[in-house]
Amino acid sequence: MINVCFFISSSINAPNGAAGFVRRLYSHSKSFESNGIKLVGPFCGVAASQDMVKYSNSFTAKLKKLVKDTLAMTRWGTLRSLYLGGKRHAIEAINAFDNNSNSIDVAIFNDVDVLAVFINHYPDFQGKIISIEHDNGVFGQMLLETYPNVPANVIAERLELQCNANDLIVFVGECNRARFAYLNSNAAYKTRSIHLGIDDLLQVHNADADVVLPNRRGALTLISTGTICDRKNQLSIIRAIAQPGIKGKVSLILLGNGPDYEQALKLSKELGVSKSVSLPGTTENVTGYLHKADSYICASKSEGLPTAILEAMAVGLPIITTKAGAAEEAVSNGNGMIIKGCGPVEIAGAIEELLKRKTELKDMGAKSRELFERCYTSEVMCSELSNLICEIVGEVS
Repeated sequence: MINVCFFISSSINAPNGAAGFVRRLYSHSKSFESNGIKLVGPFCGVAASQDMVKYSNSFTAKLKKLVKDTLAMTRWGTLRSLYLGGKRHAIEAINAFDNNSNSIDVAIFNDVDVLAVFINHYPDFQGKIISIEHDNGVFGQMLLETYPNVPANVIAERLELQCNANDLIVFVGECNRARFAYLNSNAAYKTRSIHLGIDDLLQVHNADADVVLPNRRGALTLISTGTICDRKNQLSIIRAIAQPGIKGKVSLILLGNGPDYEQALKLSKELGVSKSVSLPGTTENVTGYLHKADSYICASKSEGLPTAILEAMAVGLPIITTKAGAAEEAVSNGNGMIIKGCGPVEIAGAIEELLKRKTELKDMGAKSRELFERCYTSEVMCSELSNLICEIVGEVS
């Protein structure tokens, strides 16, 4: 058996895409075993027993976020915040691994902080090293969105480590891999891509759970799920549905919470579309809301590959999305349309086109479901990653 372990600086229960990716891999450990791979760990920087959803809504978490945002305003504060939020947890993850009794053939990392600590702690490690990247292939871009005062040399050092320390750099989405390879040609030969996969929502969630929304008879219902923030650009969707020719014909569900939540409420009222916009907040019944919609919309400015799009495909919704990250790969068989930009006018144009094609929605949704089953299930993801692990180990066996 090939012994493989994953390292992650957060909790495996954290409400983010990288943690969810690792959770799903370990929940399908038998799939790896059938390919001769044993998953050890995972080794996390935050205790897995912590209820991260509950914690994220706590006073302590909100206070820490305030401190983090304040520190991010200065160069010194940014460096301090990176240590408190990254390296400190990375050290905890490696400390957890120190108590491991298994020999490891492949170490897999979800962030550079843990990789750096691991390399320093185990300079003579003889196994293979893989990093999984959930960004859009432009190294450091998402870090800069959170910490705009990160010094250029810090990003350069992280990129150098990423390119030199890994045997494989695996991207979620081929667009993201190709972008990274183009920008970092010296490491292009190390890059691979896999499909992101999720468990089938129709099998693991109760789609019949009650969801009550205002009655908007005849209106096209769009839904967008996730953190309501500038990067995901939900405010531009609100501005789009207030455009002449669309206003009154579309209702919008913005599912989630975030820094732009209150602004979304305010903007809806200012533009006269508050009766067309529902903001239910955070819920565990995502599937129930998806079933109330006619189409999913993603207006993100920057992404890797949004899990939310895959959830919408799983329940058979057409997809409208920008070209952020690898999102466009999820619209590849006539199951939706690409928004040509991130502004309200471009978004409105895509919505107008969908309104003209309302009779095709059922067929487009069926194509989304077909594409999901073919490319974006957890089983497909585990199989593709298993093949890459066998490939890299096979090079020295």
